[in-house]
Amino acid sequence: MSTGMHTIDDVRLHDSRMSPNVGVSTVAPDDAATAAEDEPTANPSDPDASGDLVTMYEPIVSLERREVVGFHAFARAADQLGASTNDELRALAHDVGRTAEWDWSYRASAFEDALSADLPAALSVFVGIEPETLDVACPTSIASLVAKAEAQLRIFVEFDGPTLLANPAGLLNTVARAREAGWGVVLRGIAQNPSSTALLRLVSPDVVVFDLTRLRALGAEQAAHVLNDCMTYCQQSSAGLLVRSVNTAADLNQVLAWRATFAQGDLFEPPTAMLGPTKIPRRAIPLIASPTPGVATDPFDAISEIGSVWQSPPRRLAILLRTLEQRCLSLHDSAVVLACQYPALFSGDRVASAADIVGDHTSFVAMLNTAPPTNRLPAAVRVRLPREDPLAKQRILTIVGDDFCAALAARRGNAGVDDDRLDVALTYDPATVASVARLLLARIPAVPPDSDRVLRAIRLRPMIAQPPQPGIHDAAVQPRSWRSLLGQRRRA
Repeated sequence: MSTGMHTIDDVRLHDSRMSPNVGVSTVAPDDAATAAEDEPTANPSDPDASGDLVTMYEPIVSLERREVVGFHAFARAADQLGASTNDELRALAHDVGRTAEWDWSYRASAFEDALSADLPAALSVFVGIEPETLDVACPTSIASLVAKAEAQLRIFVEFDGPTLLANPAGLLNTVARAREAGWGVVLRGIAQNPSSTALLRLVSPDVVVFDLTRLRALGAEQAAHVLNDCMTYCQQSSAGLLVRSVNTAADLNQVLAWRATFAQGDLFEPPTAMLGPTKIPRRAIPLIASPTPGVATDPFDAISEIGSVWQSPPRRLAILLRTLEQRCLSLHDSAVVLACQYPALFSGDRVASAADIVGDHTSFVAMLNTAPPTNRLPAAVRVRLPREDPLAKQRILTIVGDDFCAALAARRGNAGVDDDRLDVALTYDPATVASVARLLLARIPAVPPDSDRVLRAIRLRPMIAQPPQPGIHDAAVQPRSWRSLLGQRRRA
């Protein structure tokens, strides 16, 4: 059984032979084993090989049956480094440009430990995925291990809510691949980023996670808003609600009042660096009844199947569009707003208002156009759409909010040459709106932080795996150990 992280030499980043989807491979086990044989073995004298990072496992307890139903795997510094948190190590890896290496090595250790412990098939293992890793292929050195984990373990992959906003197409592709492998999908970070509640409709997670300590830090009003959104989604979808940091009897009483499904914390069992014999749970953590979120192939057709359809001259349509925009600006909660072939999303004074909403609630606004928009909406992601893309023939507006959803699509009608009327379709059905929104999000590549440039749309119809972007992730690994890097970070 592994007791530490895979080392730097053991996990090198390659983009050949493997799918770019994180945490799940598309290589057959035999091919993966051949690839692994070609990789160099870890050097025991390497400072990281001494185990300065370990993978820890915190039990996940069913609140109904009071039994362990899974383990949450996370990285922790070894004793020599003191009580470093997983968040601190994640920040360190990001600062030194080694997030993908750290992310893959921690996940590989979790897989290896779970396989070595011969966990019962009904026990689940929760592993996280960082947004920077979504476009990085599985290292060939651990290909056979990942393939074996796919076949034998009950895995749930965790995403932070803002991951979708940082790399929309990458996350949607990874979620789709995870579901194809039979893995569960978990959305976490709700308490840290309340705007993530709007993303519940877009990701359709099997389990929603929030940390009790961080939820309380939001204040009573905002905490109630986040909590009720999560409870609403879980009831409507049959997803599980997992609460972390349940440390006292008072904490337990509170989460039981909220009808939480699962819990972690000091009140139950502490994290451990070893996975040992565990009882078989009477019931595994379930996947929701409809595990694959729908993705529209044609926005107009999808909307017209369930919504209203009519013809309208462009000027009259503009009045309706401005009404929808105003409804979006009046939302005091988070909202994901996506526009396609929209010459000007929000106009006049409303541009500043929209920028305020985006900044205050870390919502997401994106404009996909074959030509640059006539106005520059602050904080909006701009994507250049190829003229041959099927979406280029439609004007689309989607608004995905906590309690308001709308999708409108308009296209040139079949009337006479001199008739400029457009065919218009509109729906407020949340499932259909989310389906259309996913189609637009699947064309949006990774969004560089603080970037003002126009991004090039991903050419897909509707979603396919995309190769890693060359030059973004360097396969070369820096020689310094995590121990020395963490010490330097603390001294600074």
